[in-house]
Amino acid sequence: MILKRILLIFLVKSLYSQNTAFVNFQNYVKDPEGFRININYIQEYYGEKFESSGLFFCKDDSYTFDNIYQRITYTDSSITTINKNTKQVIYDSPSLDDVTIFDILAGKMKNVQIKDSFIDKKSNCITFFIDKWDIQGKLWTNIINGAPKRIILNQGEEIKVEIIISLLDNSIGTDLLYYDIKNYEIIDLRE
Repeated sequence: MILKRILLIFLVKSLYSQNTAFVNFQNYVKDPEGFRININYIQEYYGEKFESSGLFFCKDDSYTFDNIYQRITYTDSSITTINKNTKQVIYDSPSLDDVTIFDILAGKMKNVQIKDSFIDKKSNCITFFIDKWDIQGKLWTNIINGAPKRIILNQGEEIKVEIIISLLDNSIGTDLLYYDIKNYEIIDLRE
């Protein structure tokens, strides 16, 4: 009888902590004020390593990643990519089945299966799986406010992506999102 109670308490605590970690993350990224983060992106692909960094802005149902080479803005109905080197703007339509790292950062987990949650080195770690591409992932968040801190994606042993996140002051505003494209070539891939 005592063993059953201990198991029940452990199960309830475990389910509660899993829901709390994910709910805190969702609340943070869905804040009506939006959020801004700095991203350091490291990808290892069949022995090759690629690193990049940039700013990520998220508010409402849109989000933007910006670095010195490009700016990518997602909404529910369009993707706009500004290639700063080639001076091109590409408009495209998002696929309903696709999941990007930006979707995960924005809390859009439509095609992502949340698996588990546990405390790891003073952070919540939320494990997930993207079935379509057979990707295992982990998302570390702040225990108190749910802010994202780090993401790791693994596709087999050959492909690994790590995102290290630092928070930015939300008082920066969205003025940084304006970018002059009047002399850029426009490519429209929307149907």
